[in-house]
Amino acid sequence: MGYLDVDTGVRRGTENSVIGITSKDDESKLRGKRSVLIAIEEFGSFPNLLGLFGTLRPSVEEGDVTFGEIYMQGTSGDNDSDFAAAQELMYNPKGYNIKGVKNIYDKEGQGKRYFSYFFPGYLNRKGCYDKDGNSDVVKALLEILMNRYTVKYNSTDLNAITKTISEIPVTPQEAIIRVQGNIFPVTMINERLNEIDNNPAFYDDIYVGKLVQNNNGEVIFRNTTDIPIRDFPTKDNKVEGALEIYEMPIKQSDGKINSERYILSLDNYENDTSNTMSLGSIFVLDLWTDRIVAEYTGRPSFADDYYEICRKLCLFYNGRLNYEYNKKGLFSHFSTRNSLYLLTDVLDFLKEKQMMKDGYGNKSKGTNASPAINAYARSRLRSWLLAPVPIMQTIDGEEKEVMVPRLFTVRNRALLKELINYNSEGNFDRISAMGMLMLLREDRMIRYQGDVS
Repeated sequence: MGYLDVDTGVRRGTENSVIGITSKDDESKLRGKRSVLIAIEEFGSFPNLLGLFGTLRPSVEEGDVTFGEIYMQGTSGDNDSDFAAAQELMYNPKGYNIKGVKNIYDKEGQGKRYFSYFFPGYLNRKGCYDKDGNSDVVKALLEILMNRYTVKYNSTDLNAITKTISEIPVTPQEAIIRVQGNIFPVTMINERLNEIDNNPAFYDDIYVGKLVQNNNGEVIFRNTTDIPIRDFPTKDNKVEGALEIYEMPIKQSDGKINSERYILSLDNYENDTSNTMSLGSIFVLDLWTDRIVAEYTGRPSFADDYYEICRKLCLFYNGRLNYEYNKKGLFSHFSTRNSLYLLTDVLDFLKEKQMMKDGYGNKSKGTNASPAINAYARSRLRSWLLAPVPIMQTIDGEEKEVMVPRLFTVRNRALLKELINYNSEGNFDRISAMGMLMLLREDRMIRYQGDVS
């Protein structure tokens, strides 16, 4: 960065160097480069972006003094971007010494108070600015939203509208949608998430607590001040979480709970400690209403404590549990407590599909979570989310019944966040648990020819 003065023969200019480096999977290549400016191109698709950013900061900082700048930019909509790490940097600028501005971009109640700079699709849109370069935001928004409307109602591919939104985002939430590798209807799930986040009374009727056994051996619920996990991802896996109950078990006239009404599933783990972000996750589904009625997600200090939460949930709802039999700890826990009857046998329809051929450990109970079975389970989950269900809505001052996709009735906020961020490489405990639940639901639907009641 300089030039030779032809009159004097002296080199002039800043004479600093400009270096282009491809980091690939090894961010250590960039360590020790003292810089005035570091520019990162398409940061949304960088592997290990947080590690890279941490490696680069000493190149522009020393103590409390910052002498250089790290400038990162990226566009949404490309197939390689998942924006998980980029989202962390953008929504938490202060924690990474990034210049933050007031978050005027997201919808009210969404995102955080401060954000890094965002350039929305309604600024400098072609044909939507005056001779001085001032953007006509209203005209641009109308064009963008009309284009989305056209795509949504004139295409059969659910990903078409997701791609359209992420290519020209209006809010940061739209920019960080993962386009590639997600089979779930991200756009609609984001709408449901916004409904939850903008309803201050949403959690008022949810029971939070734990299950205990009284002197008679009966499992009862007790309210606690424990905090359930309602966000994804978590900072680490050392969060115990809490049981959330959306609907208490319904008893029959004889005071008992029908043993075919409630089904359960879990994503299990075996080790008391882990270096991964893995959590345990349990769901309870009411087959008669097809609604999730309870969830526990967390990681108690000991795996046996987690298995006991699961066992008590089975007893509380008189339900049967499907689980991954590849892992042996849960089977042993239930066996030593004479509770194996609570575990489902290998599902008949999977045997008929010849999908249950191998595996390790016990093979009489549960499901072998092979890649093929997991893929099938996710497809069943997607179908369940998109199935139309009736809800009551106020239209023109009147209560009317309308049909909406079932995902608009889901109350599990963190599950919705997992569905939005899903990709084949990540760790998604709730989706794994829901997959086991959908397999058991499918088995019951086949057994009772669709009429479980």
